[in-house]
Formats: sequence, structure tokens, C-alpha cells
Amino acid sequence: MALAAALLLAVVGFKAPAVNARTNRAPHPLKTGFVPGEYIVKFRSKISTSEVGDFATRAGGHLGRKLLTPDTWLLRFDKNQNREKLIRQLKARPGVVSAEPNGYVKALFEPNDPLYARQWNFRQINAGLAWNKYQGSGVVVAVVDTGVAYEDYSAGGTTYRKIPDLAETNFVPGYNFVNRTTHANDDNQHGTHVAGTIAQSTNNARGVAGVAFRVSIMPVKVLDSGGFGTVTDVADGIRWAADHGANVINLSLGSSSPSSILHEAVNYARNTKNVVVVAAAGNTGAGQLGYPAAYSSVISVAATNVNKTLAWYSQYGNGLDISAPGGDTGADANHDGKVDGILQQTIYENNPARAGYFYFQGTSMASPHVAAVAALVRSRGITQAATITKAVLYSAIDLGAPGYDTTYGYGLVNAYRAIQYHRMIAPRITYPGGGATLTGGNRVKITWNKRRATGLKYNLGYTSNYSAVGTFSDGFETGQVSKTFTQGGNANWLATSATSAGGAYSARSGAIEDAQTSELSLTQVFESAATISFNYRVSSEAGYDYLDFYIDGVRQLHLSGDSGWAEASYSVAPGEHVLKWLYTKDGSVSSGSDAAFIDNILLPNVSQAVWYRIIRTTESNISHYRWTVPTTAGSDYGLRIRGYNGTYGDWSYSGPFSVN
Repeated sequence: MALAAALLLAVVGFKAPAVNARTNRAPHPLKTGFVPGEYIVKFRSKISTSEVGDFATRAGGHLGRKLLTPDTWLLRFDKNQNREKLIRQLKARPGVVSAEPNGYVKALFEPNDPLYARQWNFRQINAGLAWNKYQGSGVVVAVVDTGVAYEDYSAGGTTYRKIPDLAETNFVPGYNFVNRTTHANDDNQHGTHVAGTIAQSTNNARGVAGVAFRVSIMPVKVLDSGGFGTVTDVADGIRWAADHGANVINLSLGSSSPSSILHEAVNYARNTKNVVVVAAAGNTGAGQLGYPAAYSSVISVAATNVNKTLAWYSQYGNGLDISAPGGDTGADANHDGKVDGILQQTIYENNPARAGYFYFQGTSMASPHVAAVAALVRSRGITQAATITKAVLYSAIDLGAPGYDTTYGYGLVNAYRAIQYHRMIAPRITYPGGGATLTGGNRVKITWNKRRATGLKYNLGYTSNYSAVGTFSDGFETGQVSKTFTQGGNANWLATSATSAGGAYSARSGAIEDAQTSELSLTQVFESAATISFNYRVSSEAGYDYLDFYIDGVRQLHLSGDSGWAEASYSVAPGEHVLKWLYTKDGSVSSGSDAAFIDNILLPNVSQAVWYRIIRTTESNISHYRWTVPTTAGSDYGLRIRGYNGTYGDWSYSGPFSVN
């Protein structure tokens, strides 16, 4: 099976302006964080210079200077002192109002690359604001593509050249699966353009910028000079990158046909090696994702244009995660006199010795924006792929229908919001707390601790049976799948009497076609640790059609073929968990019933509380709401609150309290 790159649909090139040699110098060293050894101390009352000097000496430091702010001084200490410990000690001394480290400030970062003004896409995703905090240092991004013009190298009569605008970009060793060598050079132009969006040398007074220009690029060549490759090479390239230190993998390639080996490769990278895998949705304009973008272990990316609407060529549909600028080389919607493509430096088509600046369009161009933002998030020190994924998706700017939708996913990727994303942290209700007694009909002020969260809105709800706990059972014996479950994919699960693990009915995955899915999910709050269980069976084409079971997005079960009924059981911790059963039909051959079945779902220790809405959406950043207490008396009321950014959030709970 051949796998074609999700290549650009149009290319526009031009001659770049000459670089001014006088300004083509290395950028100044970055100064971020705190000034080593310097602390600002404010005193309660006027204090003399000698007294401050004595204070500093007793504290183990020495006098800096008096600041213009009243009663405030700059003190200096050993640069190797533990900052947090020293601040606590200074604050504890008599007469001190406050103590804090002296920090660096800087002009908002605006790169001096002369063509940066034409990169409308970077401004659209707020890359410039993100650069003031993080630029990708310490992160390795694998570009699994046609290769990258990253080295000067000659072989077989062909001369490869490292393009000038990657001169300051760092590279780590890669591999060429097309020619089976360690030289993963680009002989097409696609992979170099993709790598440029991620990490073009920036602030070097040359050409254009890259979104995460301090990352290290790992070039992995799996596509030939025509932009085509095989599933085996792509799967091997993904695994090789994951095994050799990649933190993020970009796949600006795709196929309309699923593949079990490709599916296993992206699952291995994401679930076993903790790598964020990002893939282009595809360029046919269809309402269905290509592969590997369609797989749940991949962040799938649709393309938008300069007007932040879906590009005419972009694929979309079930499973889409996010959108990013992909451009349109046939338009000038922003009226800047240039086409609305994505501009980067790359080699001339099939000429690896010559470089130029080209406008490309495609979901191939959208995907590296997201991969680069994931790298910026990782450079914060966040190492878990699941957390990085949440930061990227849940910080997106909502587009289209409110909340998540299958046209834009969670919305347009936003670098600045993503690097600020601090845990979709559940707020804590501070009043009323457990044991409180409220008077029915009165208005009370519900208050909560935002716990350092910013920019969030809140949902509030209440229940009158807060302490109710029991065992959830699926209810399939009623002959239907209840609305407690959430349906997804291309067809709904239905109750069936054709087979069961006990009783008259089980649930059967929906009737789906090739490359489609049928999804059933359930969200439950476990009041204490529990062992959950269910029965399952599959009747499908072995190696192609799968039943997968997930807990909180982590796959627990992966089964195909034709099996009898079996039981699965898993341990879950207290708290809210999302359980998902996903049947995927990958192959073009029918076998058995082409279906999966589940039965006897038992979930002990789950909350039986029935929740009612107080308010769906507060204003941003508030920490209280006035509520009219229900008039029905009882001693088992509770509250729940969710902090969210418009599309997602986590619930937390408080209670029980009484109403009289």
C-alpha cells in the first residue's frame, strides 16, 4: 500500500530580499526568569542605610541600593541560595512587609527576520506573545516526511545543501528509510517547508521565523522525491523517532486507507513512549479524516485560512481535534498584496542544492503549527504527552459552533494560551462547606478558590442526595442503550438479543463501513476506589477491525478476530473517570458479524446523586455567585463546580450541608 504525503495544493515562490550583512549577527543571549542573587525587600517603616546593611549581613547577604519605592531596598545574596527558602526567611524577619526576587523584563519579542511581516499565520496563533516565555528549548521534534535540507552532503551525483534559514536551527541525528542511510536529506521540498514552520532559524535577520525555533529537529525521511512512501516505512519512521528521543512527532502525510501497522506505530509512540503525535487531516475536502489522523492516539489537525474559517481543501469530521493555519495560495483575503499561503524557506522542487522562499497551502502546513505549539508547552517542563495534549486542545480559540465540533475540533490553536495553560484545575468551594446549614428561600453567596487559575468561567450545580452511592449497571436488559451513555462515531451502539453474556440483551456496535467507527462512552464519579468490570466479545476481521476500551483516554484493551465472551476488570481511583468502548472497522474485508459486543457493565462505588443546574456559565475570573437556596428541607445537599475555558473543565464537589 502506498502512502502519499498530504502535500500542498499550490506553491508560490519568490526571490527574498538581500540580507543586510551589518545586521546579520547572532541574537543577544536570552535573559528570562529572575536576576541571580537579587531580592527586593520592603520594610514596615523608614529604615536607615546602615540599618538595612546590618539587616542584609545578618540575613547572609549585603546591601544593594535603595529604590524609589518608599521603604524598599535591593539586597544581594549568594546566587546559589535556594530562592524559595530565602524568601520565606526574609519574610519571617521582624519589620519586613514583603520580599520577592528581582526579575528580568524585556521588550516584547519581535524577530528581526525581514519576511516575518508576511507570516500572518504566526500572528493568528499568537506565536509572538508565546516567545516572550518559551521558544522550545530542550525539546526534540521529529519531522517524519520527505527529509529536511539540514546538511551539506553529496551522494550519487546529487548535492544536498543545508538551507541558509536553517543555519542556526539545531538538529539531532535522523534516519532515511527510503534509502536506508543516516542522511535524511530532502529531495522534494515538502519536509523542509514543514520543518521551517516548526523551527526556521529566527531573529537572525534573514528570511522568516519558526514557531518553536529553539527546538531540535530530528529529520526522518519516509517519503521519496515525489512525496510518496509506504506504510511500512512510515510506521518504522514513527517507531524509530519514538525510540531515539523524539518528544513530538509531526506527520504531514496521510492516506485514505487505514493500516493496522500504522495504527500500532502511533499507539506505540503515544501510549508506550509518551510522545505527542500530530498529523494532518488530509486535503480532499471530505467530511472524514485520513490516516493516521483518524486514530485516537494522534492530534488530528484541520486547516484554516486567513479568515479563520475552514480551508476549502481541508478534511474534517469525527475525531478531529484542532485547527491551524493551512493557507490559501489562490486568495489574498487580507489584502496585503501577497497570496495567503504559509511562507517558509525550502529547497526548489527536486533541487536540493537551491533554496528559496515559497508559499504553500495544505493541512501539511497546518499540522506543524500544532506540533510546534506542543513543543512550546513541553519546553515549560511539562513532560506527560496527555497533559501537553490537553494544554494544546483546551486552550484553542473556539471556532464554528460553540464548544467542540467536528469542523474545527476544539478550535484554532493558540500558542500563547497553550503555554499559559495551568492544569484545567478544579476550583474548591469555600462556602458553603460540609456541615453548613442554610435557610431555604434565602440568597447565599457561594464562594470558591480559583487556585491560581486565570481566564476561566465556571458552571455550578446542586443535588439533594449528595451522599448516595451505589453500583451502576448498564440497563441493557431494557432492550435499549440508555441516554446515560454518550454515543459517537459513525453509528450508534444498539441493544441486541442475538448474543449476550447473561440475560436477554447485550450492546452491539453500530453498523459501520470501512474506515468508520462506533463509539460508546460513559462518565461516572467514583466515591472510592473500585474494581470495574464488563463482558466483551468481537466478531471481526483479525488484525484490521478492533474493539478498544479506554479509561480517561488511555487504552486498556485492544482486540480483534472472532472470540467468545470474556470478562475484563480494571481498578480505578476515586474521582471522575471517562470510560469509552470504540469499535473501528479498518479493513475492506467483512468477517463474522463485523461488530463488537459488551454486556454486564458493573461499576461499584459510583455516585447516585442527581444534579441540577444553578448556573451554566459565569463571567470569566469571578470567584462567587449568589444563589437562592431551595425551600425543600434536607440534610444531604451538595454543590459541584467546574472551571473551564469554554470547551472543557473538571468538576469538584462540596457537601453535604443542610437546608432548614
